[in-house]
Amino acid sequence: LKKYSKKDKSEQNGKRGEAGKRLKQLQWIEQEKPKKNAKRMVENAYTVKKLFKFKEEKRRQRLKVQIDQSSSRGAQTVKV
Repeated sequence: LKKYSKKDKSEQNGKRGEAGKRLKQLQWIEQEKPKKNAKRMVENAYTVKKLFKFKEEKRRQRLKVQIDQSSSRGAQTVKV
């Protein structure tokens, strides 16, 4: 009986050590999450800003084309 109890205790101690390591890993992950999330938020904000700028530029180009077409049509009707 004593042989098994010593073995069991050493196994229990090993499991406790593993549990402690896991806990430390989880704590480290929880500390890193806000840093990574902040970094992602900055990247996402930059991406959204670029996308908005791209869409705004496309809209301006379409308006410019529409104005050019309408002015050229107006000039044609005046000439005729």
